[in-house]
Amino acid sequence: MTPGWGKVKDVAVYLGLSERTVRSMIKVGILAYSKLPSGTILIKYSDADECIKKFQIDGMDKQIDLIVSEVIGDAWR
Repeated sequence: MTPGWGKVKDVAVYLGLSERTVRSMIKVGILAYSKLPSGTILIKYSDADECIKKFQIDGMDKQIDLIVSEVIGDAWR
């Protein structure tokens, strides 16, 4: 985990997501942020870690994904 705070772009790179995805996560309320008077959005890396853990797929779900992928290909994603 990276300590401290990061801008949207930095957090997106950290999480392996696009800036657009991170902004969408903020917009729908699943990622906490702070906004400076300048308008700069800052996100705690620890909050980003916790948020992304909520969407982590466990072993059984990965197995299901593999089966579905084998049956109908990657078009379902």
